[in-house]
Amino acid sequence: MTTSCLHYFSEIGFLKEKPIALKLLKNVSEILSADNVAYCLMFGTLLGKLRHDDFIPWDDDIDIIIFDVEKFESLCIKKLKKIGYTTLIDRRLIKNSDSSSSEEKWLHCGYRIYPDDGFPIPGQKWKFPWVGVWEPAYTGDDFTLAPEKNIYQKSNFFPLQTVKFQGFPVLIPVDSPKVLTSYFKTDNWMEFCVPPDLNHREYKKTHAPLSYLPVAEVMAYLSDLET
Repeated sequence: MTTSCLHYFSEIGFLKEKPIALKLLKNVSEILSADNVAYCLMFGTLLGKLRHDDFIPWDDDIDIIIFDVEKFESLCIKKLKKIGYTTLIDRRLIKNSDSSSSEEKWLHCGYRIYPDDGFPIPGQKWKFPWVGVWEPAYTGDDFTLAPEKNIYQKSNFFPLQTVKFQGFPVLIPVDSPKVLTSYFKTDNWMEFCVPPDLNHREYKKTHAPLSYLPVAEVMAYLSDLET
């Protein structure tokens, strides 16, 4: 099973567009920080920082949480547009979990920020690569990130910490390991990984089987492909 899954890791990633993705994250981070908009890396991008000190080689999107959404909307979107980035509302058609029927509803999940000269994605309005902006929905000191159901504690995020990501500053949660363990429901995310399930470049499922592989084995496989 392990050998048959490895090829999925080489088919997904920023690849030649990695410099564009790094520039995108750098520019977004600079504008948010200049306007004192609280944000942090999240999901695979946060895992990439902790485990690879870079993007995960088989990840092909950028995830951040923006906590000051109103300030982002009023100050940052126009500034991003001036330097060639469009901000698109992320609305998804979600099955209504409160209904026993197949009723669906549109759910506001956040935003997508992408370069105007990015690569078209079949059937989508946004372009590749992009930053996925997740907007927290609070209940007291806890919050969720729609459409995800996982509950996060604000105390695991604040005060946000500044670290370097490929040479430029970004913000991460104060207790990033606890945040990732909460998301992945396991604490072995430094040692094990799963094949990517979504190709963001084409925005379609990879249909990779769910399997847990040692990160060292996957990295060795990718290294062999480069030689």
